[in-house]
Amino acid sequence: MKKEDETSIFKKDVKELYNEVVDLKKAFNKLVDVLEKLEEKMDDSLQHVSQSLMQISKLLLEGTTREEKVTNYHI
Repeated sequence: MKKEDETSIFKKDVKELYNEVVDLKKAFNKLVDVLEKLEEKMDDSLQHVSQSLMQISKLLLEGTTREEKVTNYHI
């Protein structure tokens, strides 16, 4: 095989590898975008759950207070 042919094949292989790296970089960037969106949605969901738990706690405390009032009233 001639030296020129080997160089040509090498350049072709390098170009193919470069294109694969570019494709991987694009795919990685898309993955990062998806993960960031997922993180935002999880944050929103966790905030909603936290608010719901606070409301439940408040209702439970109010329920306890009401129950104590009823108990004290009957005594």
